[in-house]
Amino acid sequence: MALPIVLTTELDAVNEMLGAIGEMPVSSLDTVGNTDAAIAIKTLHGISREVQSKGWWFNQDDSYTFTLNAENKVPLVAQIIRVTPLGRGTVRITHRNNFLYDLSNRTDVFDPESPPVAKVTWFYEYELLPETARRYIAIRAARIFQKNVLGSEAQDHFTEEHESTTYALLASEQDDFEFAQCHNFINDDPDTSAIGNRS
Repeated sequence: MALPIVLTTELDAVNEMLGAIGEMPVSSLDTVGNTDAAIAIKTLHGISREVQSKGWWFNQDDSYTFTLNAENKVPLVAQIIRVTPLGRGTVRITHRNNFLYDLSNRTDVFDPESPPVAKVTWFYEYELLPETARRYIAIRAARIFQKNVLGSEAQDHFTEEHESTTYALLASEQDDFEFAQCHNFINDDPDTSAIGNRS
């Protein structure tokens, strides 16, 4: 099945969404007012955050060391979607009141000699995402947008099949990354590499 055009910018994506309901494209996202374009932008942003919340190779740090401020706290920036403890036996940390919070010790103040480390999932602007992610997000957003506006599956310009196809491409890229990461670990570790290379 032929896929829709590559949606390079947020403006491209919004205009593709508008085209799906028979609306004219806009030249800018700054002055759309209370229109279908504004609804399309809001839908695109919501779907982008939803998709990125899952955590992918491009927006997840498996071991991120936070920087403390002068009060030995960690103010959390809006780009952070999720903070996850590294694993069993590590300090349980999470969001609380816009700061990193230590659930194990019930405090948002950390030891400056041992700054907190966790898995972090980041939110990126649409244009900064890989092509496979941009395409999936745009097509999923367009399908939901046209369904909400037109209210008819029969009129869908973008279908669940389009969405499934683009998701498969994104998931395949994730699998390739995880395979390469696993392969590098096996080759880089002397003990594991020796076991794997036994004949």
